[in-house]
Amino acid sequence: MILALSMPADAARVELIVDEMIEAGLDVYWDRAEPGSPQWLETGVRAAEARAIVFFFGAAALSGSDEAVAFHAIARDGCLANKGIAVELDRGSVPADIDCTVYDLSGWRSHPSGWRRRLIGDSYTRDVIAAARYKAAGRDPMAPSAPRKLLMRQLAVVFSALALPVIGFLTFTESMIALYQGLGFADMASAQEQAAWDGREPGSCKDLRLFLSRHPEGAYANEARALLDGRSVEERETFSPTSQTLPLYAGIGDARPLAGRPAAQADAQARALEEAERVCGGLVETVGGQGLEARTQGLSYECSTIGSGTVCAADGQALCSFEEVVPRQVERCGA
Repeated sequence: MILALSMPADAARVELIVDEMIEAGLDVYWDRAEPGSPQWLETGVRAAEARAIVFFFGAAALSGSDEAVAFHAIARDGCLANKGIAVELDRGSVPADIDCTVYDLSGWRSHPSGWRRRLIGDSYTRDVIAAARYKAAGRDPMAPSAPRKLLMRQLAVVFSALALPVIGFLTFTESMIALYQGLGFADMASAQEQAAWDGREPGSCKDLRLFLSRHPEGAYANEARALLDGRSVEERETFSPTSQTLPLYAGIGDARPLAGRPAAQADAQARALEEAERVCGGLVETVGGQGLEARTQGLSYECSTIGSGTVCAADGQALCSFEEVVPRQVERCGA
């Protein structure tokens, strides 16, 4: 689990970012307990159990209030434990003694569009998402890349406006962005790559391998490799339909004599079915299966006359149909 913590005053902004983290497939729990409150004790327990913690710092975290002091303390401890990252919501809001990698989202917008998306896309939130994944996998995150990308693209826009005013602004800007992509300064995902990344199943190693086979040098390639590096395998129990036959015998026991052989055989058949359910039930309980259906097959009868009536024993097989436990290894890449 990845834990998200913030001051109550920053809830509206943090909610949007947490939503994007969840959309990216992260297993995020946003703990909205007020720092320093009785519920904050439970927050401390969650922080100790979390694989990674994202601390969101806004101006309220610097207010010096009891809440800010409590938030500061848990953030400092989380960073010292090497499982925290700090997100700066307002410029300069992360205290100097917070020893975490800091990701600047002070100028961030949720799902940017227009010229903002053309310049930088979702790079700022992608930095935070990638960092959280790295931390959850027990690895140090990469340094923030979005500020450098934004600078290079802003330069591309400026140069386009100064150097070639006669060329369409948008066309030349796109050309400059492509140039910087080619030089390795930026890595905006193409529409095709973005669709492939957004369409993968969260946690699926198979989907990540397929993505890398098609976009080995794409904008999300490093993040995909990091998720694969953190691959985990666990054994899960699944159920598979099966059937088994067991010897079956229903003796006369306490069977009461009935008038005529047909009635005695019908009684023996009913007792054989009860016996089939008993022996099949024991089998399923032993192997740990589920969904039992018991039937009889191949019955033969041995009948005797007792007084004025007839009793029959039945000999045959119990057919036990059920779902047996089958262990299966399941791999997972990412939270």
